[in-house]
Amino acid sequence: MRKSIRGFTIVELLITIVVIGVLAALTVVAYSGIRERALKTNVQNDMKTFADKIDIYKATNPSRLYPTTVAELDQLEFAVDKNAYATAPTVGANLLYCTSDGGEHYVLLVYTKSGKKFYTTDTESGEYTGSDNWNASNYPGRCANILPGSASNAFSGYNTSNPDDKWDSWTE
Repeated sequence: MRKSIRGFTIVELLITIVVIGVLAALTVVAYSGIRERALKTNVQNDMKTFADKIDIYKATNPSRLYPTTVAELDQLEFAVDKNAYATAPTVGANLLYCTSDGGEHYVLLVYTKSGKKFYTTDTESGEYTGSDNWNASNYPGRCANILPGSASNAFSGYNTSNPDDKWDSWTE
């Protein structure tokens, strides 16, 4: 009597491989979406923290103005999640802080690693829809798009032209 050994057919194996492939693809897509939302949330939390710290600075500053120098920004003790921000070669300057009217108003612009751009001012927050060119030379103009008159007083938290550490001291 002959024993029959039954195995899987080629069709069954191919169907199994296709199902596994589809599940793997879905997992990768879901992970990418989760990662993008996490980066966006980290940056938005940084922006909220910055807004809170800068408002406290203004309230406790005898001049009742927002910081207008790097030394004043350093006093905020503001630290960012540097992994959430776009850096070179995508951008030349990021995490842009600008003031206008001698420090009466401010704007903070950011570019996330996932490609989203946001801003916050002393009166509003939103998604930045201005220039796509975020090189180091035009960053004051980006601030002026949101806060007129701010181009003359602009600071970048990340700038490729900084010789040693690309991140400025006020972001640490």
